[in-house]
Amino acid sequence: MGKIRTLLALSVVMYHCGSIFGITLIGGELAVQAFFIISGFYMSMVLNEKYVGANNSYKLFLSNRLLRLYPIYWVVLILTVLGGLLLAVKAHTIHIEKFEGYFALQGYVPSIAFMIINQIIIFGQDLVYSFAIDLSNGHLFFTTLAENGKPPLTTLLMVPPAWTLGVELTFYLIAPFILRRKPAIIISLIVLSFFLRVFLLYKFGSAVEIWMYKFFPTSLMFFLLGYVSYRMYLRFKNVKLNDKLGYIVLFLLLAETFAYPLLPNFKSNYFPFSFPVTLYLTSVTLAVPFLFIYFKSSKLDNTIGELSYPIYICHKLVFYILKSVHFLAGPLFGLYVVICTIVFAILLTRLVAVPIERYRQSRLVKQKAQRLA
Repeated sequence: MGKIRTLLALSVVMYHCGSIFGITLIGGELAVQAFFIISGFYMSMVLNEKYVGANNSYKLFLSNRLLRLYPIYWVVLILTVLGGLLLAVKAHTIHIEKFEGYFALQGYVPSIAFMIINQIIIFGQDLVYSFAIDLSNGHLFFTTLAENGKPPLTTLLMVPPAWTLGVELTFYLIAPFILRRKPAIIISLIVLSFFLRVFLLYKFGSAVEIWMYKFFPTSLMFFLLGYVSYRMYLRFKNVKLNDKLGYIVLFLLLAETFAYPLLPNFKSNYFPFSFPVTLYLTSVTLAVPFLFIYFKSSKLDNTIGELSYPIYICHKLVFYILKSVHFLAGPLFGLYVVICTIVFAILLTRLVAVPIERYRQSRLVKQKAQRLA
């Protein structure tokens, strides 16, 4: 599973920063949706197997999830701001690309404050893609075409990929209340989320597709497909399976990931997903339980997988830094970004994630001991 998670993160990197020798993998949007499925699988598992009994605490679950996401994000956010200031000093002007959107707001303090607070607390960052600024009064207004605003609110984000964390955090808030329910309820929610996509596409056309991608109610179905994967895992975890099945599933999913651009791309007008997207999301949903069964004890696979979140959240910072180094521009720029992002992700993991992870796990032990006492 770890190999797939990190490959999905690298797919986002290549989508934003350029292909490597013509390899693009599955693109950013589909990679994020696949991430949501895997996240739904893990949350279904921990809520039904880990945060139970003495550890059945909503506060403990939520705070541990926040500890997982916030420290690395804040490090990247701070480094991005500091990097922007250094570039400003180098350029002898504060009007650099990273800060220009704030100057365009012309002193609209409430809107600027909203953007700053939003990026500190992460909650609601996905909503940035649902608002634009009315320059006549500085107020925010709802729109499904936020990226066409002047300036687009998205240009004010220091860590643009963090909008997915806003979606994740919203899911964490409600996960304990739905992932322990009967399968019929989960299936009903998947159907509702799917048909909301269909309705919005029918009502507003393709103009809302980018907005729906970042809209939690229409993304909920992906997390809940992870619950379906978890139910499959429960069915097969104690069944004697072929020793090579895990490697076969891994090979097939890797092959589909690399061959994705070659798949025939066709789509119905009012079906929200194209054929290759539908095929890939189905493949991930079916593959996840078997990948977990076969590779959950692999230290190498787990180590590789731990890099996925740092790679995803820091790649834009690495991109901005390397973009300022003009002699690196060229056909290999995407490769440079990937290599430097992986190195930076390793540092973030060792210096930030590993110590925090020890603390997270110790909280479970302490809480259990305290309640049993």
